[in-house]
Amino acid sequence: MIADKYWYIFFGKVLPERALVSIPGQIAELKVNGKLIGGMTTTVLVSQVTIQINLFEKCSNIYTLKFAIEDGLRVQLDALGYINSCGYDLEITQMIDSSGYVEVFGVNIDDTNKFPQMRPKKFSDIMMLFTTDQGEYLRLCLSDLREAIRTPKDTGFFCYRSIECLRQYFVYANKLDGNDSGIKSWDLLRNELGIERENIDFVKTYADPVRHGGQTIFSGGERMKMFTITWDIIDKFVVYACNGYKKT
Repeated sequence: MIADKYWYIFFGKVLPERALVSIPGQIAELKVNGKLIGGMTTTVLVSQVTIQINLFEKCSNIYTLKFAIEDGLRVQLDALGYINSCGYDLEITQMIDSSGYVEVFGVNIDDTNKFPQMRPKKFSDIMMLFTTDQGEYLRLCLSDLREAIRTPKDTGFFCYRSIECLRQYFVYANKLDGNDSGIKSWDLLRNELGIERENIDFVKTYADPVRHGGQTIFSGGERMKMFTITWDIIDKFVVYACNGYKKT
């Protein structure tokens, strides 16, 4: 029996809410990076989610805890989706802890107001890029970026695949084929956008195990570094594309 000195209750919803998903209460161990830190009880009733967490020690990072329980509940939703041939998603919206502290979660990975101002182009400039065939590569890239944000455990996988989508533009634009097309297109991406290989390799480190059916473990700081690298590459590609797919 886990002591209830440190408890946290998270609330959320299964999307789409109109699916009216219900899952009987499930009790499970809660692990972070392979370490048992407590237990959790999850209940889903008509797509409304309640998760009670009991920890051995006080939580030092509420977002790490949030990511861990999202991963745990998504396993249940994916299993139910497999049975029902449905695609369910999860949104955790708020939390209250044993001290009475309440947290309402946003949907962004950066909690400052500076992030949008750091982007090199406006929304309208980016939307113009999707009016041509070349825009398909950026569309796929941003789709994977969205999944990296929404599924923390698979951040490396989706960040790397978003970068690979941009690499495919250089395959297309330069009419590359054959066994060496991968090497040539990576070289073109790095040279045209001014990107260090070690940065791409850092993201790849966390993507490779997942891409081959394995698992990977990383800290919150490593996750943010993956995002920083990925956003930098996308920023540079957007500028490159807005310049007629040429170096500035």
